[in-house]
Amino acid sequence: MDSFKRMKPDVLMEMGLAMLEDEDEPLSAGDSQTMVSMRSPYNNTETKLLSRVNEDINTFNDPFGDNFMMFRRQKSNGRTGEDHFRTLSDEMVLSVFRWLPKKTLKQCALVCRRWRNIARDEELWTRLDLGFKTLCPGNLGDIIKSGVRILRLAQADIPEPAFEPNTFPDDYVSRLQFLDLSMAVISHQGLKALLKRTKHLIKLSLEHCVVSDEVCDAIAQNTQLEVLNMTMVYALSPNGLRTIITNCRRLVALNLGWSGLTVEALDVLMSCLPPNISQLNLSGCRQQFLDRHVFQLVRGCPKLMELDISDANDISPSTIDILCQFKNLEHLSISRCYHIFNPSCPQNVLKLGTIPSLRFLDLFGLEKYIPNLVLSLPSIEINKFEFSSIARPTVGIRRTSIWGLRVRD
Repeated sequence: MDSFKRMKPDVLMEMGLAMLEDEDEPLSAGDSQTMVSMRSPYNNTETKLLSRVNEDINTFNDPFGDNFMMFRRQKSNGRTGEDHFRTLSDEMVLSVFRWLPKKTLKQCALVCRRWRNIARDEELWTRLDLGFKTLCPGNLGDIIKSGVRILRLAQADIPEPAFEPNTFPDDYVSRLQFLDLSMAVISHQGLKALLKRTKHLIKLSLEHCVVSDEVCDAIAQNTQLEVLNMTMVYALSPNGLRTIITNCRRLVALNLGWSGLTVEALDVLMSCLPPNISQLNLSGCRQQFLDRHVFQLVRGCPKLMELDISDANDISPSTIDILCQFKNLEHLSISRCYHIFNPSCPQNVLKLGTIPSLRFLDLFGLEKYIPNLVLSLPSIEINKFEFSSIARPTVGIRRTSIWGLRVRD
C-alpha cells in the first residue's frame, strides 16, 4: 500500500487507477490540477467552446423582448369516445346505410359487430354490378348468399372454384331474379352450380356461354322465366332446347342468334314455342332455316311483334307471302337473305307493306332494293337498327342497368 502512495498520479492514470484523496496528506498543486483534469468530462478545447457558447447566449438580444411567450396548444375535444349511433335503432342505421355505395358498406362492416350485421342486411344488396370485374375463388357463393336479386356479371372473370365446398345447404334457393352473364368467363361446373340454385329467375342472359344439357335442365327450373338471351352459346342440343321451351312457358322474348342451331333443333323449337312469345331472334341459321319454319312461326306464334331471321340464305321469295300473314309484326329483320328477293319480280318485297302493324324493316346487305322501298313504303323506316336488341340486357352505351333495371347505387 505504501508503494502505491509513492507512485505519481500520472503513472496511476496509465495503469487505469486513480489515487484517493487522503485527508491526512494534502495534495500538492500539481497533483490537484491532475485530479481536476481526470474528473472533468471535457478536455480543454471543449471547455473553451462551452464557455464561448455561454457568452453568446448571455449577449443575445431577444427581438421579442418580454412579450414573447411559448405555450403548448391544447388537444381538441372533438373525440369524446361517445357512440352517437348507439342511440339509434337498427332500422334508423339501416336507412342511413341505404345511401352508401357498396364499397363503403364493406368498410362499415369492419367497424363493429352491430354494424357488420346491419351492413349485411339483404335489403342493402338487392342490386349489384360486377361487370368487367375479376372475382376471387369462392366469392360468388358469398355474393349469392347476400340476397342479391339483380346481378350483373357481364364480362366478369369467375375463377374456379366458383363456390367453396359446403357453401349452401342442399335445399338452398337463391333470390336471384335478373342475372346477366353475357360474355362472362365461367366454367361449365361453375355455371351449372350457379343455375341449380336459382328457381325464381325472370330474365337471364347467357350470351357466349357453354350451355350443356345439364345447364339447360337447371334453366328449366325457372318456370317464371320471361326473357332468355342465348346469343352465340355453345353446345346447345335439341334435347336441351326442348327442356327449356317445354318448361318455361312464360317466355315472351327469346334470342338464339348465331347459336349454331341445326335443322333438328329448329324443328324442335317450332313445335314447342310458347304461343305468347312476342320477340324472337333466329339470325345466323344460314342453310338450316327453311320456308317451312317461317310457316310454323306464323301458325304457332301469332302474337310475334319483332322477328329477326337475318342471314337465312335458303328461304325463297315465297316466304314474303307467308310473312304477310303476321297481324301484329312491328319489326322485321331479313338482312342478307339474298334469295328472298326474286330478280324477275323485284316488286314482290313490296307486299310487306300490307302488314298493317309493320314499322321497321331491316335489309342490310340488300341496299340495291332500298331506294325503291323507301319511295313505295314511306310509313316504314328502313335499316334503322343495325343490331338486334331482342332479350339483350344492355343496349347501346347503357352500362348501369340491365333490362331497364338499375344495378348501381
